[in-house]
Amino acid sequence: FKADGIYQFPFGKGRQLLNHGGPIDWVAGGWQLSGILQYQSGQPYTPTMSSNNSGALVGSWYPNVVGDPVLASPTIAKWFNYDAFAAPLNGTFGNAGRNILVGPRLSQVDFSMAKSFMIPKLENGRLQLKLDSTNILNHTSFSNPNASIGSTGNVGKITGATVSGRTIQLGARLSF
Repeated sequence: FKADGIYQFPFGKGRQLLNHGGPIDWVAGGWQLSGILQYQSGQPYTPTMSSNNSGALVGSWYPNVVGDPVLASPTIAKWFNYDAFAAPLNGTFGNAGRNILVGPRLSQVDFSMAKSFMIPKLENGRLQLKLDSTNILNHTSFSNPNASIGSTGNVGKITGATVSGRTIQLGARLSF
């Protein structure tokens, strides 16, 4: 799900309210807010074997499913039950299908706030000050876990993020 919106406040010169100009226009007029909301349920992924003894020249070797790989309460350290998978016999393919597991969800909110000023000495002159922020809530969205069955170390563990931390920038734009 993605949604975005822009709202221009109705205050200031050329607007519905407080449209007489002067100091009130400099403080209250010309404000605009905008934002983008992004939410995704987890991305499907496929467990594979760390080695390939299927005899196939290309592709991945899928494990056999011998239990329930879905955990009731997954954590960053153990997102799925890797004990629910076993290596198939040499020369055979495993029975695990593609995209049978689902990774963590993703959510992000981006925000922008801007104020425009009229510059009377320039013909149609405007100065816009703008504050932009990505991931304003600083919410971490994690990547899919390591799904390489039989590898040593981080099997089932999430080791990365899909959304970086909050960033904020301030900018100015002069139009004439």
